[in-house]
Amino acid sequence: MNYAYKYIINMHGVAIKLFEEIHHDILDGIQVE
Repeated sequence: MNYAYKYIINMHGVAIKLFEEIHHDILDGIQVE
């Protein structure tokens, strides 16, 4: 169960990084327009 917990936390961190990258791309797109 501890392994699953760490796996979920890791995936959550990856999701946050991915969301931040998409968010920056959106902000860059808005600035360009």
